[in-house]
Amino acid sequence: MSNSQNQATLEYEKSSFRLSKLNFEPKSFSAQYGCMIIFEEDDIINELRYKLNVTFLEQKEFTSTLLVDREQDFFINDKIPTNLNDLIPFEVSSFIYPLVIETDYQGNISGINNFNEIKIRWKKLKNTLNRKYDNSILAKHIKQTENYLRSIKSFEKKMFQDWFLNLYFAPIYISYSDDLYAIKQIEYPLVKDVSAIKYKVKQKIVESSKDIRITLNGEIDDPRCALDIEQGSNTPYFNIIDPKEKKMKGTNDILYFVNKKSGVIEGYNAVFETSFSMPKKVTIKMFLLEHLSTKTSVIIGDQDDKTESKPKKNFFSKLFKG
Repeated sequence: MSNSQNQATLEYEKSSFRLSKLNFEPKSFSAQYGCMIIFEEDDIINELRYKLNVTFLEQKEFTSTLLVDREQDFFINDKIPTNLNDLIPFEVSSFIYPLVIETDYQGNISGINNFNEIKIRWKKLKNTLNRKYDNSILAKHIKQTENYLRSIKSFEKKMFQDWFLNLYFAPIYISYSDDLYAIKQIEYPLVKDVSAIKYKVKQKIVESSKDIRITLNGEIDDPRCALDIEQGSNTPYFNIIDPKEKKMKGTNDILYFVNKKSGVIEGYNAVFETSFSMPKKVTIKMFLLEHLSTKTSVIIGDQDDKTESKPKKNFFSKLFKG
């Protein structure tokens, strides 16, 4: 066998994409990501951004376990928010993190492993918030929080609706056809308090010498009409009453950047466009900013014991200063 053939074989064995299947196989991994979501509606644009830390904990035959933590600072339209309508929801949700997530072999969230610790943190935080604020905004968010903390199932459902987690923990670790694509249906929680919208997409994988890229391009394939979604219906209703009711139309374009050796997602850019009474466009971006220490002492209830090595920053850190 020639040197070039040996090299090609070695590169193939090192790649996380083998035999038309993408594999998730990090030996150790801990990194900080910048998260950005841009809402566009009727010429009004609003942007939210913050940072998430993701640490690989362990891998078994069919599952992987990762820890997700959120930084305290967040920005709306490049400014530190001062409005209570913005501050309180973010503060209320802080008890969720750190979040220990278990995924299946395809990359989907299959469970939350630290639900009991999360409930304990909520009791402590609720007391703190009640002393800090005394208004109807807090009361509303406390009620919503306690509703989804009633059971592990309702809490997991809430986490599946998170914009960033939904895309990061997505079923990309699958087998592809000889043409390196798969036709599938995905769901994305585009509208608040309404079940996720269904899309039919073509998922295609491309491997280069540097990385692996996955694209998902498709259109809405949901039995509900636009009015169903606007009225908050989780099932078809208005288009059954009136078959001429306007169908819901929209597209999605998602691009993943995947580490060639480990199969770890290093970033994604997702764009969802829908045609309601007013056209809406949502762009979600999540990119690796810096590598943290790969071995940390993680104690779920005590974040003071986590240590980090000197971070290694990359290009996308310029997008997420602060």
